[in-house]
Amino acid sequence: MNKNIIIMYFIAISLLIATASHAQINFKEKQTTNGNYFAMLNENIIATSSNEKIVLKSLTECNNNFQFKFISQYGDDLKFEYKKYSIYYSGIEVVGMDFVIHEKNNIIQYLNGSFENIINPNLTIILSEINATQIAKSFFKTKNFSITEDKIKVEKLKLCFTKNYLVTNSTYCLAYSFP
Repeated sequence: MNKNIIIMYFIAISLLIATASHAQINFKEKQTTNGNYFAMLNENIIATSSNEKIVLKSLTECNNNFQFKFISQYGDDLKFEYKKYSIYYSGIEVVGMDFVIHEKNNIIQYLNGSFENIINPNLTIILSEINATQIAKSFFKTKNFSITEDKIKVEKLKLCFTKNYLVTNSTYCLAYSFP
């Protein structure tokens, strides 16, 4: 008898979790302007990593190619906690897209950040890491930047998505970034 109760308990918990992960979040206020988002929640949602990601997915209405990864957390004198999330597309960070979740007393209050839906990005890597490193070094030398040679090394390069500002419709493409 006890074994059946435990099994029923786990089934009920699993159903609640599955339902919550597909739940539509009610926003008291939701503003979107040129990819910049601000939202205030209409319900009390406890701040947990999984709940925060559900709220972010609901706010952006993004597909499953997007992931939200926790980056940092800090607080202020008003007892607010702020959690920063970076946005990844197919496991690759998207430069310039992130969100901050504002919570108080462990309840999500507000969200703000930037997001743009990426549709059919160019996944072709045009330059090798070595060529990208050489171009970066050459660029910084010709522009007289005071950046040291050790800052631009192949092992420090990171593949990312960024807006392609050379194209008028602002598509996203793969690029390399370095610290």
